[in-house]
Amino acid sequence: MGVVGELFPIPAESYLSLIPLIVPLVAAYLAQRWSTRSPQRQQSYERVRSISDTAMIPLMCLLLALMCSAYTPAVLNETQLIPRLAGLYLTYAILAGVAAWFLSRVKSRPECISVTFSAVTRNALIIYPVVALCAQRLAHNGNPEAKLMSATVLTQTLTELLIMVAMTAIFRAAFQGRKSTAEAP
Repeated sequence: MGVVGELFPIPAESYLSLIPLIVPLVAAYLAQRWSTRSPQRQQSYERVRSISDTAMIPLMCLLLALMCSAYTPAVLNETQLIPRLAGLYLTYAILAGVAAWFLSRVKSRPECISVTFSAVTRNALIIYPVVALCAQRLAHNGNPEAKLMSATVLTQTLTELLIMVAMTAIFRAAFQGRKSTAEAP
């Protein structure tokens, strides 16, 4: 197994959980490269991209529902830990959001929103396969905290989801208020 085995000494089949991270990245790269070869391919690529953009939110909702249902027992078994984690994630989101907002004030509206959302969210579901590998390694070594990792990622994801909903409402209200004031005589 070489260097990888020394850094992450877990069974080789465990690395298969990284496939959901790697395959979409490689597929996106290949699709973009393929599309640059002709205008017809570019049109096909744009149609597929449009369909995938439309499907993204329902698929993320489905993934979130599946993750929540799969790890609900882990979360319910750690009821004393979850409020502390949620408070930590909320505190981070507020501090990162305020800092990003002030740092991005010189940017245009879309850039300001993008910088702020990027600073606040960490997209825990994307790194979940890595967390699962780490949890498996910790469990393999007999570490009792390994079972907390899934609950931690799920709590972070749900907290971020609620924060993003709140941020969307805040930004909408803030920019609509600015727009109204700018339109007033």
